[in-house]
Amino acid sequence: MNLAIKNVAKFGDTDVFPSPLDRYVCQDQPGKVLELLKNIDSSFDHFLENQPPSNIDCLAQIGYTSFRWTTQLDPFWNLYFLSQVIQIAEKIEHKRIPTSENTTYSYRWNPNVVTGHLFGPQNWRAYKDQCLELSNNHSYVLVADVADFYARAAHHRLDNELDRLEENATTVKRLKILISKFSETRSYGLPVGGPASRILAELCMVPIDLYLDRKGIKFCRYVDDFHIFSESEDEAHRHLAFLSQVLFNEGLSLQRSKTRILETKELRATSSHLSEHAEDPGVNQSDQKQLMRLSLRYDPYSLTAEQDYEALKEVVASIDVVGILMREISKTNIDSQITKQAILAIQALEPESRDEAVCSLMTPANLSILCPVFVNVMKLIRSIYEDLSSQAQNHVQSCLVSIVQDRHHILENDLNLTYFLKAFRYHKSREKEMIVIELFEHRRSPLVRKEIILILADWKSTYWLSNQRTSFSSMNKWERKAFIIASFTTGDEGHHWFKHTKRTFSKSEKLVAEWFDARRTTNPSIPV
Repeated sequence: MNLAIKNVAKFGDTDVFPSPLDRYVCQDQPGKVLELLKNIDSSFDHFLENQPPSNIDCLAQIGYTSFRWTTQLDPFWNLYFLSQVIQIAEKIEHKRIPTSENTTYSYRWNPNVVTGHLFGPQNWRAYKDQCLELSNNHSYVLVADVADFYARAAHHRLDNELDRLEENATTVKRLKILISKFSETRSYGLPVGGPASRILAELCMVPIDLYLDRKGIKFCRYVDDFHIFSESEDEAHRHLAFLSQVLFNEGLSLQRSKTRILETKELRATSSHLSEHAEDPGVNQSDQKQLMRLSLRYDPYSLTAEQDYEALKEVVASIDVVGILMREISKTNIDSQITKQAILAIQALEPESRDEAVCSLMTPANLSILCPVFVNVMKLIRSIYEDLSSQAQNHVQSCLVSIVQDRHHILENDLNLTYFLKAFRYHKSREKEMIVIELFEHRRSPLVRKEIILILADWKSTYWLSNQRTSFSSMNKWERKAFIIASFTTGDEGHHWFKHTKRTFSKSEKLVAEWFDARRTTNPSIPV
């Protein structure tokens, strides 16, 4: 349980959704979180009946016209779920093809109780490098992608694999119950984005990996992405038929639009961590290649943080990041991988260049083009906003107000809107208060509504918060926690409300309230 708490405290509960308030409780009061998890463990059935998971389902944009269904799990149930999966993770790792075989690269179990890491260093880049290495020794490659893997993972197949681990029966039983609860009793699907699901997803793939391996087929896999190598086109087609059959037996299928047979020389020509646009005229191939090979995951808590950041700035300064972004924006369809990397690199630019890059991104027209990476843009704005010049800040806020007033289609998606609100919260104004209040009244998503409650609390809009008190009992879990935090900003009125209402709080709500009450003496700002 301690490892689960440390992992969520350091990395959050998912890479899809903004971190819930409960993450900060894990950071500041891990002992009290552990106590709550132990209570859930000792009274599992009671908690499940009286305080069942309250999850948020929404669509995440993954292209100009495509989406995937995602779920943000109830934070403390997510912690408990992760703690149970961690108990069986070692046995799952032992069932997989060993890392030394250089076959499967995704989420190899290698926990670190000090840092909170769960997985080893092998990653997407190592996977792509190995694919290129194998391409030198084979003539053809089947490139394939499993269609909607997480959404279609069959529970009965996963149940069978869990049973075969011969693990603690109580742990396995509870995992099956939670997986069923999270999928709303459907017999398929795993929540996208969290480490527990990643570990279980790899367990689902074990039979497929082993079958390919025992057939002597040379392949590499990263999650649902396969590269299968062969000596002839005919052999590649046989591999395609075999993989399709094995997946069908597991209730899965290949995504037709991403499945193709290539000569390996073609794979090499379109790889090297570049996009398909490697031959575009006017593109500085050296800049682009250097950008795509750059590791931008800077750790501000490292013992060498200052030196690391200076080294990163020096490398980024040698790359024309703004030029790369402008070339992408000038296209009909951006290359998401290159654009995401360039957006990350903006953080390490010198102030003048950083302002220029942000102002270039933040226009309604350009945000339409950047639709597939809108969340990444909003994350960038939030992370560097206070370091921007006043002129750049004004430009950003003007653009944000404009796209919401124009009812830009990009904000129809609840996840996009939530990340938008995190950037929108800076600089309270009458106009912006009117906007968020209207959004609260017209949007039903708990993801959006709890964010607005926290923003209006941060803006100390007590007139609005006071008016919401009578609705507290009908709020969902996510809104209730946000409103409990918000009550601390309303002075004596909030104190009296809290005193007379706290008997109705769940244990997790009481823990969040105690955490914020202790925190606000040293840091009164609300983490939104």
